[in-house]
Amino acid sequence: MAQRASHTPRAKAEVHQVAKAVTWAERELELTDVEIGRALGGASTRTVARWRERAQRPHPPAVVAAESLLTLSHALQVVFGNDRERMQAWLHEPVPAFRGRTPLRLIAGGEATKIVTLLANIDAGVFA
Repeated sequence: MAQRASHTPRAKAEVHQVAKAVTWAERELELTDVEIGRALGGASTRTVARWRERAQRPHPPAVVAAESLLTLSHALQVVFGNDRERMQAWLHEPVPAFRGRTPLRLIAGGEATKIVTLLANIDAGVFA
């Protein structure tokens, strides 16, 4: 079995942060473990499962990627509120600014920060 995560406050916070991001990506974005692994820096599906179970401390790039996913969660909430249907439709629509790729494709490819930036611009009324 995987080694248990460290018990320092920082380690606990990192484990919690990544587990929260994994759960959110699975429930709200409906990403598979493969896609979540890519979104979190190229982790295997088994590593994603360990992070979900809080059984393994994530490596630093995964912690940074998890922070981006949780920032994305907040940005989607700001722009779409509780309209999950509208949010899902937008996530699946090709975006010209991303050369026709969907936001979901970028997220699953580890590029959540690009989506956060676009949503911040939309919220601010900047569409260029």
